[in-house]
Amino acid sequence: MISFNPKRLNRSDWFIVVWVLYYLQGILYPVGSMISLALLGINLLVSANCTLKVLRWSDNPKYFRGFNLLMLMFSVYGFIHILFNPSTVHYAYSGFSMPSYGYIKGVYLSLLPIYAFYYYARKGYLTQERLQKWGMVFLVSVLLSYFRQQQEALQVLAERGLSREETTNNAGYLFITCIPLLVLYKSRPLIQFTGLVFVMAFVVMGMKRGAIAIGGFISAYFMWQTIRNAKGKIKFAFIALSVIFCISAAYFFIYMMTTSEYMMQRVEATMEGNSSGRDSIYSFFWTYFTEKADALHFLIGRGANGTLDIYYNYAHNDWLEIAVNQGLLGVFVYFVYWRNFYNTWRRSSNQDAKLIIALVGMIYFVKTLFSMSYMDMSYVCTSVLGYALAMTNEPNSKNKIYE
Repeated sequence: MISFNPKRLNRSDWFIVVWVLYYLQGILYPVGSMISLALLGINLLVSANCTLKVLRWSDNPKYFRGFNLLMLMFSVYGFIHILFNPSTVHYAYSGFSMPSYGYIKGVYLSLLPIYAFYYYARKGYLTQERLQKWGMVFLVSVLLSYFRQQQEALQVLAERGLSREETTNNAGYLFITCIPLLVLYKSRPLIQFTGLVFVMAFVVMGMKRGAIAIGGFISAYFMWQTIRNAKGKIKFAFIALSVIFCISAAYFFIYMMTTSEYMMQRVEATMEGNSSGRDSIYSFFWTYFTEKADALHFLIGRGANGTLDIYYNYAHNDWLEIAVNQGLLGVFVYFVYWRNFYNTWRRSSNQDAKLIIALVGMIYFVKTLFSMSYMDMSYVCTSVLGYALAMTNEPNSKNKIYE
C-alpha cells in the first residue's frame, strides 16, 4: 500500500503533487497568481534537471530520437521569439496580446514532464502501483477542472447576454487522457470499465465533438485489446462488460439527445458538415504555405506564433501550425517525431506499455488534424506515457496479462 503521508512520498510523488496543485488554479487559488507561477517554476526546473539526465542515457527508446529533435526545434524558435520581441507581443490580426515567453512556456508545460516521468519510472520512483493510487486523485482533479471550465464558459456567455445552462466544455479532452491510465488496472476489470463509463459520460456531457469522436474510437480500441489479450473465463467477463458499456453509452447518448437542446444542435451541426470555421482556417494557411510564403518562410517558417502574424487565429491543425511557424523544416521534424512514436509502439515487447503508447498516440495524432496537440498534453497523460516508455522492454508480469 502507498501512503499519502508526506514523509512517505518519494520524488515522483512530490512532482505529481505540485502538478495537481498547479492544475487546481482557479479552484484553490486565483489563476496566474504567484502560487501558480511558483508551482510551475518548480516543476519546470525539476523537469529540466531530469531532461539533462535522460539525455545522457544511450539506451532510451526510439521515441526519444524524434522527441529530442522536436524539443530542440521548439526551444530554438521559442528563445529566438523571446530574444527579438519585447516582454509583451501584440498581434495586429488576431488582437491577441501575450508575453513573449508564452510560446516556450506552453511547449514546456505540455511536453517537458515526459522526460521527468520517464526518468522517475526508470529509477523506480514511478511504478504501476503508485500510478494506480494516484489514478483517483487524477480523476478528481480532472473533474474539478471540468466544473471550473463549465462555470467560466457559462459566465462568458452571460456577459455576452446569452442565457444558457449548457455549453461546450474543452475539459472533455482532459477526460479522454485518463483512458490510457485505465490500462494499469488490468487486475481490476470492474474498476477499468467503471472508469471508462465515468470518463465517457463526462466526455459526452462536455459536448466537444472532437473529444467525443476520439473518446469513442479509443474506447472501442481499448475494449478490443482487453478482450483480445484475455484468456479463459475472464474473456467472457470482458465481453459482457464491453456489451454493457456499449449499451449504456448508447442509452446515455440518446438520453442526452432527447433532454438537451444544445446537444441536438451540436449533432445537427455535425450532420450538416459544420466544422466551426475550420475549413476556412485550413484553406487560408494551406494557401499561404503553398502559394504565398517566400522561400525563407517556406523553408524555416515565420517563427513562434507566426500564424497570429498573418491571421486572426491559430491554425487548429498541428501540421499547418508548424508549417507556418517552422516551415518545411518543422514539418519534417514533426514527421520524424511521429515516425519514432510509431516505431516505439511497434517494437515494444511489454503489452501494457504497448497499449498505453497506442492509446496516447491515437489521442494526440488525431488531435494534430484539428487542434494543437503538442501544447495540450496534461500531466495525467505525460505521467502514464513516461511510465510506459520506461517499461517498453520490461517483461510482462502476471498481473499484466489477463488469465
